[in-house]
Amino acid sequence: MRLLVAIDGTDASEGALDYALEMAGRLDASLLLAFVIEPAVRVTAEEGSTRRLDGTEPIDADADDDETDTQFVREALEDARTTGDRLLHEAATRADAAGVDADTRIVTGDPVEALPSLAVEASTDGIVVGHRSTANHADDVGGSVAKALIERSSVPVTVVT
Repeated sequence: MRLLVAIDGTDASEGALDYALEMAGRLDASLLLAFVIEPAVRVTAEEGSTRRLDGTEPIDADADDDETDTQFVREALEDARTTGDRLLHEAATRADAAGVDADTRIVTGDPVEALPSLAVEASTDGIVVGHRSTANHADDVGGSVAKALIERSSVPVTVVT
């Protein structure tokens, strides 16, 4: 058995990793630890100029300096990859300490699409994700990545709260 665990550095993903490590130990399963770089996350390149991390069209067509914007976006992607490498290394170290085999992968895209695709591509038996509760219960029910994963994934999704 192999479980895909979404890692993003939040307390919720730490809880998901804790749960996955416990289950992997009980079931003699391995883990695939994944960090998703989401291009749709927008960053401000310069005042008045916002771009997606993947470098697609600026939202504000009045951007002054495309070269500076492009450099900023490139650095933002590099920072995201560095963060992903660090978080995955920490998670893999925890797995190793628990005696659980784990591989790591960084993928790019919308987590709701990237994680189910990776699960199928890597022949995993399920996805484990954390879910952050919010003060607004309606947000918990209607707008979460975890809920969307449950609806889209072809493998079982375990949501750890």
